[in-house]
Amino acid sequence: MTSANPERIELINSTENIIDTYLLALHIARSRWDYFADVKSLALPVPIKSISEASSSASSTGIKLRYVTEIIEANISQCKVVVTTGEVRHLEGVKGNVVVSDTDYIAISYAAIAASSTTTPNSTESQPTTTVTAVPHAVYSNVKEDVQQQQYVFEILCNKAIPAEQKIKEIEEGVIPDRTRLLENRDEIINDIRCLNNNAGKLLICSTSGIMQMSYKYLFDS
Repeated sequence: MTSANPERIELINSTENIIDTYLLALHIARSRWDYFADVKSLALPVPIKSISEASSSASSTGIKLRYVTEIIEANISQCKVVVTTGEVRHLEGVKGNVVVSDTDYIAISYAAIAASSTTTPNSTESQPTTTVTAVPHAVYSNVKEDVQQQQYVFEILCNKAIPAEQKIKEIEEGVIPDRTRLLENRDEIINDIRCLNNNAGKLLICSTSGIMQMSYKYLFDS
């Protein structure tokens, strides 16, 4: 899994092998280690001790560690730990679990499997019960084009995300952030105007006739 190795794409099907691949890729990273994950997957790699230690070691050698995840009340303490080793940013609605470095790319996902039928006590009829187990699998690639594509995607998502410190403050102190957004979707514009109108004690409007017509058509009840 070094730059001298032939390019390849590999499917990995066990937790142990995924962790080994993750650690080896982190070990040979030269300058960057970017991690993008949702809350339901690994969220952030802190719970796995070997990964936590390897991340701290990588950070001390000058490798830039960046994490993009969705920060919620349940994982604030976890995020505070990761902030000490790298840059953590919050992005709402994160989906997926992807790691990309200088030369390697790993995408981890979980499949829900297993369903079994059992007989309920004091009953002669078999009652179906389902046991769901999350089985991880991952796709590894050191193909140059794959790595570059994921680096590009991560940069876009990272730029859209906000610093962890800001999001944590919002959650812990109930701070409502000041934000400016460009609304281009008609339904989104209507919903935002409706919300503004419903929560306002006074509303002053300066607009073109087109906006007044839209208000009459979609917001008359409000």
